[in-house]
Amino acid sequence: MTTTLERVAETEDPENLVFEGIETRARMSGRRLGGLALLAVVLTAFGAEAGYFSANLFTNVWQARTEIEYRGDSWTETEDVAINSRSLTTPIADEYGIEIKEFEEDLKAGLVPGTQILRIEYFDNDANLARDIVSDLAEVYIADASERPPESNREILLQQLSELQEELQANKDQLNFETEPGVPLTPAQQDLQAEIASLRARIGVIQLRLLDGELDLQDVEAWGVPRYVTQPFVFEEPYFPQPKRLGLLGAAIGLLLALIPFAYNLYRPEL
Repeated sequence: MTTTLERVAETEDPENLVFEGIETRARMSGRRLGGLALLAVVLTAFGAEAGYFSANLFTNVWQARTEIEYRGDSWTETEDVAINSRSLTTPIADEYGIEIKEFEEDLKAGLVPGTQILRIEYFDNDANLARDIVSDLAEVYIADASERPPESNREILLQQLSELQEELQANKDQLNFETEPGVPLTPAQQDLQAEIASLRARIGVIQLRLLDGELDLQDVEAWGVPRYVTQPFVFEEPYFPQPKRLGLLGAAIGLLLALIPFAYNLYRPEL
């Protein structure tokens, strides 16, 4: 009994049949690949355009900033905390009728790493309000810092040493209370153990500085007089939304969507 394949082989040249099949498959693969590439271009362009113009759907959030340099010694651990203390922020929040928690969420203040510069930033839908808040907070901070009594380096180090030793003892007592002999430490207890090791290292550094004989001769004021590095200002462009970034995000999403049919055609089983 003659099969279909045998009948085809009798009527066609086998070599021509093989090459014709390969050529047809290549032509179909190229057509499919071109269609997928066109789809990727369309989805990417559409996503970019949609992301860019979606910025109009959001309310602008403005970013205000000021920078203050505190010229002194041994100040970073205290000033970074002082600028965020509620003794400074609460009166300003009350003045503008803002809940303190909401005020703290929109406030970003702290030390610029590796410098003696404090950066104060506030984010709000009202650009003028944001600028007024950073200006007021900077003025209050400068006034507070300028009125502090001068202290020597040794006095500051001794105060820091006492605070760290108290914190170390409290953590050791907590760890001893929570742990039992022969029982593995929980993740929280391991974190507490790591904090104890960090405190011991910091205490050791301060003790070494206190042993330095030259420190006795350094009776200089550790609290310098702060000054403006950058006057309060508002950025020209909104902090959010940023149309260009939204456009890039939309383009990325469109491209990812285009990869779905490409992956399907690439890995689908041959029928």
